[in-house]
Amino acid sequence: MLPADDYSGATDFVPGEAECLVFGREGMGAGVYDDIEKVIASANKMVTNFGMAPTLPPVAISCTNASEMLAAKADSDVLLLIQEAEITAKILVEKYKIPLLTVTMGLLID
Repeated sequence: MLPADDYSGATDFVPGEAECLVFGREGMGAGVYDDIEKVIASANKMVTNFGMAPTLPPVAISCTNASEMLAAKADSDVLLLIQEAEITAKILVEKYKIPLLTVTMGLLID
């Protein structure tokens, strides 16, 4: 179990990063792509529905009331959140690499 302070919105990326570590990019399964879709949907909701955009004021943004400039800034903030989550996931997988590989090898051997 990861310590509570290690969670930062990156938990959907962790399985994919772990799978990449063990099997390489070419060995990743379809579940990784589902994880990425979840991260995108979550970041989009954080920015547009909950006003959690890093560079915008805390307001909800709908597709119908957003100017092109505001929509572009929201898209930029969604991308920023996704990039931060990916970096955090990579750090977490690296931090817990030895236990992860130990458990993986135990499962693959059985």
